Amino acid sequence: MRKKAVVRLELENDLRNALERGEFVLNYQPIIEIDTNRLAGFEALIRWQHPQRGVILPMVFVPIAEETNLIVTIGKWVLQQACLQMCDWLVKYPQMKDVVMHVNVSARQFNQPNLYQMVEHVLSKTGLPPSNLALEVTESVLIENYDPAVALLHTLRRVGVQLEIDDFGTGYSSLTHLRCLPVNVLKIDRSFVSRMCVSGDSSAEIVRAIIALAKEMGKKVIAEGVETPEELHKLKELGCGYAQGFLISAAVGSLEAEKLIKSWQGAMNT
Repeated sequence: MRKKAVVRLELENDLRNALERGEFVLNYQPIIEIDTNRLAGFEALIRWQHPQRGVILPMVFVPIAEETNLIVTIGKWVLQQACLQMCDWLVKYPQMKDVVMHVNVSARQFNQPNLYQMVEHVLSKTGLPPSNLALEVTESVLIENYDPAVALLHTLRRVGVQLEIDDFGTGYSSLTHLRCLPVNVLKIDRSFVSRMCVSGDSSAEIVRAIIALAKEMGKKVIAEGVETPEELHKLKELGCGYAQGFLISAAVGSLEAEKLIKSWQGAMNT
């Protein structure tokens, strides 16, 4: 226990200086439209390139950042960098005009009173059209402070950005809650996607129900964690609109992402 405590304290101290030292980088995981195989978006995912420990994934350092409130500063940096990158790609590849950059908003960020102003400022500073940005918030964050969350979402919608419920199906929202949330997209959690093709498992029926519900409410659906051709085929059979996961591509750096964009250029032009 003492060793774990020491390691955590060291990480916390290093995390406080990581941003100014330029140790954070963004990777981008593509999202495709299943029926057409067109590139529909990228999810921006942060990585910490620690000088001694190597690459540290968000699951390790984000909880520490949340506890220390460093996540607010880091989250703003992520949003700025993702928007700048998307602006650069839109200039280089005009056919990407409908492609969306997806950025996660943590619980601590979402509860900041100036989130709306920060998003508006970043969009103004970078010049990214609001329609090319989607903000992802987990289901549990929205339900914990439901009324303030709905008010904030409505404010963000007026800015013009898209809004998504991430890890949908793992929280406790009711249909009444979902009906009132001004979101554009539901992202089906990978825990359901990974078990759709398992005999005797009910995950496929859950996914089918989520897709049907989303269509009825005029919302798009993205399936996360698609790793096999069988899963992609099943999602297409169930009528899911979009997918992301290792089968399509792992999260990659900006240069590799640009190679993927070039490979999808033909499909985006048709």
